[in-house]
Amino acid sequence: MAPRQNPRRIIGRLLDIFRCEGYDGATLTTISNGIGLGRASFYHHFPGGKSDMARAAFDRASRDFTRAVLAPLAGTAPPAERLQGMVSGLDTFYDGGRGACLIDVFSMGGARDLFHEEISEAVAYWMEAIARVLVDVGFQPEEARRRAEDAIIAIQGSLIIARATSQTETFRRVLSQIVINLMSDAPAKAA
Repeated sequence: MAPRQNPRRIIGRLLDIFRCEGYDGATLTTISNGIGLGRASFYHHFPGGKSDMARAAFDRASRDFTRAVLAPLAGTAPPAERLQGMVSGLDTFYDGGRGACLIDVFSMGGARDLFHEEISEAVAYWMEAIARVLVDVGFQPEEARRRAEDAIIAIQGSLIIARATSQTETFRRVLSQIVINLMSDAPAKAA
């Protein structure tokens, strides 16, 4: 009898596999080898197969992202500190740029049908969370939203570049400039 696997560890490994292989590239053999369970065992944990596995990985990533990235934005610290908390959370969540852009991973191929609406809502929520901080700084809502959108484009784009080049410098540079770029030319109300 195989040793009992920790469900948290299994889901963590699934998330790593989907990050590396994408949804369509993660074969059942890759998944079985990666989590150390035979197919019968992982069907016991995930009766719906690969889509259930992706759901568990996606839900874990969503919880981790909320805790690391979104929670600091909703805090009561001064705006610059909230934005820096988001940056620190992004650095941790994406392992310094070594982790794949999960928006990309879960919005292509077969995963698109499973997660499109949730990803769209999550990106909109993230954008609005950044924009709310910028409104607190004194920006008008339209300008705050544009700056938030530009920041997310820069962050996610830098993750794609980091993955394509196997170098994290672009991601690190973008993160180091995000707060400065978001708050540049802030109205006099800035904290």
